[in-house]
Amino acid sequence: MEPLPSKNGKAATELCNQKLLLEEANTHGSYVGQQSNPYQRLEFVGDVVLGLVVSDYLYEMCPHIDSDDLTALRSANVSNEKLPCMSVDLSLYRFLRHNSPSLDQAFTYQVTMEEAEENEEKGSILKARLVLADMVESIAAAVYRDCNSNLKSD
Repeated sequence: MEPLPSKNGKAATELCNQKLLLEEANTHGSYVGQQSNPYQRLEFVGDVVLGLVVSDYLYEMCPHIDSDDLTALRSANVSNEKLPCMSVDLSLYRFLRHNSPSLDQAFTYQVTMEEAEENEEKGSILKARLVLADMVESIAAAVYRDCNSNLKSD
């Protein structure tokens, strides 16, 4: 498996020692008949992990902001709008293991949401955006599980 990129200089494969967790985090449900589990279970955990990490960060870094505004900031940063952008910035779609030609097409289109709303690709574009968000969440869960659920840095 090719190393996943990271903006801090470490590849995700360096952050995650258990290769099977990382493989599962990048396996779409359409990848049938293979020896891997799809990412949905990790994505379930990753959703909560990202929320907790961002909440903790905002709590520490923004002591002057009230809880309603902290909630709004967390929601804005851990959303199905923001996570696909992160996934695209890191080119994570290149690592998705799947058997879905419609996802391949959607990933290759450089279509804005406004353009997607004007044509029949809207459904596949929206599906691809959700898959990209799911990937970020599942990779976060893989790293979290790999580090024995310890979110503190050493």
